[in-house]
Amino acid sequence: MELRLRVAAAFALAAAILWSAPILGPVASGVLLSMPITGSILPPFTLALYGHDALARLARGFVVGLSGFTAFFLVVAAALPAWGIGAAFIAAVAAALAGVAIAGRLVRARR
Repeated sequence: MELRLRVAAAFALAAAILWSAPILGPVASGVLLSMPITGSILPPFTLALYGHDALARLARGFVVGLSGFTAFFLVVAAALPAWGIGAAFIAAVAAALAGVAIAGRLVRARR
């Protein structure tokens, strides 16, 4: 039952963000839209079902994944005007994979 309530709350929050997108703009609404799922669904359930260690692994994986996300959009923003859609997206995927690989190695090296 609690899972359904959390999903409904996340959906309501996401809907409110989408409806306010004309006011917030595409950048702010896009950033805010990722928060209902990553911030209100995954961490509490991971903690409750699997414990503190699993929550730490989830947070670590999320941060590593964000490095790829960031690399992807940086390359798209920089390369799209000069290279066109196809080449920019191919370069962005390569940058995302490289970003995740590098961040993953850094995290593993720290352990």
